[in-house]
Amino acid sequence: MVNSMILAGDIGGTNARLALYSLEDNILHRRCSETYSSADYESIESKRNQLESDQSYLSINSGEWDTVIEESLNGVRDSTILMRIWSHDHTVWSNKPDEITNRLGWLNTHSVMAGFVPRLKRLKENALKDGFNGALLLGMGGSGLAPEVFSKTFGRSSVGLSLSILDSTDPDAVVAREKQHDLSKTLFIVSTKSGGTEETLSFFKYFYNKGV
Repeated sequence: MVNSMILAGDIGGTNARLALYSLEDNILHRRCSETYSSADYESIESKRNQLESDQSYLSINSGEWDTVIEESLNGVRDSTILMRIWSHDHTVWSNKPDEITNRLGWLNTHSVMAGFVPRLKRLKENALKDGFNGALLLGMGGSGLAPEVFSKTFGRSSVGLSLSILDSTDPDAVVAREKQHDLSKTLFIVSTKSGGTEETLSFFKYFYNKGV
């Protein structure tokens, strides 16, 4: 049974609880089972149990803003914001769908990508066969944050490549990542949604010139 995840807070002496998501178990299971294996479930379940066992709460002394914060939290719950997001309801943000409906693909990307899993597995197997032992993802913003979340959530497979991410243009950060890898055995992943992110392309040019 998958329970709802709760964000709990002690706001100005009053307990305010907000359900981050509350999906029927069969809906959540159906969506996840399209992509994730039993081992993935166990990994996620273990982390969820650890979070729940900590019983830690976020304490906020918001003073005069107590009422405003509590009303906002109640508004999110009463307006079923999260269920509406899952339904691709653009009115969560605006009455006009412009620049919204075309940016909600992440909600069902697991279904879209399921068909690419065999291809991705072959890519991994070929990379290992060719002697690669790590992957360095070059990306800014969500292009780097999402892979980082997945990496920390699922961990590294014993038969896969180690993953590290470069999402800072600080020269020291770039050099640090370079020193951490044997460039001849590193698979570089250039991650940019638009295809024209200057920082990401600068990373690409830097490492490309190192390898030629």
